[in-house]
Amino acid sequence: MTATTGLIDAARIARPRAADAALPVIVLFTLVAALLPVLVNAFPVADDFLNHLARCYVILRHGSDHLLDQFYTIRWKVVPNLAIDLIVPPLAGLIGLYAAGKAFVLAYMLLLLSGPHAIHYAINRHLSVGPLVAALFLYNQMERYGTVNYEFGVGLALWAVALWIALRQAAPLLRGAVSTLAVVVLFFCHLEAVAIYGVAIAAVEAERLWARRSTPRLLAADLAALLLPFVPSLLLLASGPHTEAPPPMHWGGWVARLDGLRAALEAYYAWPDAIAVAAMTAGLGWLLWRRILRVPAGAWLFMAFGGVLFAVIPDQAMGAWGAAVRLPIGLLFVLIGLLRWQFPGRRARMAFLMALAALVTLRSAAAEVAYRRYNEIRRDFGASLPLIPPGSRVLVAREWQNAIPALSGIQDLPSLVMIERSSLDSLAYSHPLQQVLVVRAPYRASTGGYDDNPIPLADLLDPPSRPPPGGFRFDPSGRIYWKDWQRTYDYVYLLDRLDRSNPAPDRLDLLRNGDRFQLFRVRRP
Repeated sequence: MTATTGLIDAARIARPRAADAALPVIVLFTLVAALLPVLVNAFPVADDFLNHLARCYVILRHGSDHLLDQFYTIRWKVVPNLAIDLIVPPLAGLIGLYAAGKAFVLAYMLLLLSGPHAIHYAINRHLSVGPLVAALFLYNQMERYGTVNYEFGVGLALWAVALWIALRQAAPLLRGAVSTLAVVVLFFCHLEAVAIYGVAIAAVEAERLWARRSTPRLLAADLAALLLPFVPSLLLLASGPHTEAPPPMHWGGWVARLDGLRAALEAYYAWPDAIAVAAMTAGLGWLLWRRILRVPAGAWLFMAFGGVLFAVIPDQAMGAWGAAVRLPIGLLFVLIGLLRWQFPGRRARMAFLMALAALVTLRSAAAEVAYRRYNEIRRDFGASLPLIPPGSRVLVAREWQNAIPALSGIQDLPSLVMIERSSLDSLAYSHPLQQVLVVRAPYRASTGGYDDNPIPLADLLDPPSRPPPGGFRFDPSGRIYWKDWQRTYDYVYLLDRLDRSNPAPDRLDLLRNGDRFQLFRVRRP
């Protein structure tokens, strides 16, 4: 009897220990699964990523590549969009440009994964597996669009919020000084990162004020520590570049708000997204029903303040698109850190972790399919680059009206001509209010780069007399920069064309039919 009882007791002891040992394994599996598409593929899938990386290459080679220098120069200015410009070029000098770009993407993903844990720990003084749900939202439409500076800024904002909470009992002067430094750093990453940080710490302070009374003197000191650090961001914004005719601001309507909510949930493919959203909705219901997930007052206040910001923020400002569309995913990562998690036991914790690991694997598998397909096309595209002599001028066009499904990153593949062939790319981002890259005067009049899309094939063959309405953003003069493209460009990349023939044999010589692209040499008139 005694021996049997001893064996039963030993088994009961062994089971919890085995469960405790499995917990970190599942956590590690979830984190690795979330990052695997970026780790195993040469290039991340993102619309703007290669365009940003090409600008970093110009910064790195500025003054030492005479072919690039004839097209571009760098003019540093105070713009809230410089994270990748300041970090990647110095890093590229050590490990190479492509490795540095990949490291930058991994860095902001790690910040987005760890930031909610940092906020949760700063509030509760203990770790929890709950904030791991951030891994479910690592792949989203903003990541797909390549808003790398914004995502990096959001990641830093999460840690800045955690630092503010951790220093809550410190002297107001220290909190204000640290917050000022955080605001300045966030400003140079992205202006919306400053807004998200401000909304978060305002909610934290409002909860504290609601919970306890303060003397007028302490209240004044706390308000000064809260508000004054944002003054430098206003001064920096005022000292930035301006134009005589500022670009218009558009609220964007409720369509932009719905797009923002959808962008936080959708990633690459419809059916995995639908399964994931349905499972997340069911999981949220289970967590609330079991009282595992609680929404404290600070989280409610944050949702209220963030909702007001989301309702009033213009979707287009300073010549940039998508402010309202970007905002929800940044707010969501902060909210995850503010939530309170109370698992009643090991069984509930393990059930949560296993379901989370399965959903993260589904999301990452869908991302991996997109990453692998994109990198296949990218390798084929790379094989066409040697056909372009260094120092050429390359125009980018696209056949928009066709049946080829959309695939992120395709339209910025021609940015590789800047990196690999020291050539001019017609779509290299060079908006004077947003970028430090400047197209030199002889080429500026015949170059895009104002966040415009590739030229529709029909408009390339028959240039319109005025910019086409809707979806295309031009500089204030409204010019058709490709109007005389046969004289001003040497090569044309035509993207996403079903018909593999030459659309204009009298003006173009077909050099390569690739995977989702064609390369042509321009015939001089």
